[in-house]
Amino acid sequence: MTETQILIETVLQALAAGLFVGAIYGLMCAGLSLIFGIMRVINFAQGDFMMLGMYAVYFFLIVFGIQALVGNTVSPYIAVVAMAPLLYLFGWAVHRFLISQVTGIRTTGMEAEGTMPSLS
Repeated sequence: MTETQILIETVLQALAAGLFVGAIYGLMCAGLSLIFGIMRVINFAQGDFMMLGMYAVYFFLIVFGIQALVGNTVSPYIAVVAMAPLLYLFGWAVHRFLISQVTGIRTTGMEAEGTMPSLS
């Protein structure tokens, strides 16, 4: 490979990495906006919950040996589907026992807010 080809490859890789990281940041911002719009509480622990979910799926994948049974392609999806109910219950418990105590709201209605919550 020539120096020009290496430079072009490096620039394209950096561009792709930047787009992917920007897309992840955009998804996190949309999630924060949605949470604040519905619950009126900014949950800055959203990234921590995301990390906790990834670790839970990884733990489930390794402990039960799903990767050895099904293979590398399908096993992460099986682990995500298997762990989703447990992580849902964890999120419900956090809302029930922590967030609702802070806001004083047991259930949140969408009265007069339309269907698109925003930060305004």
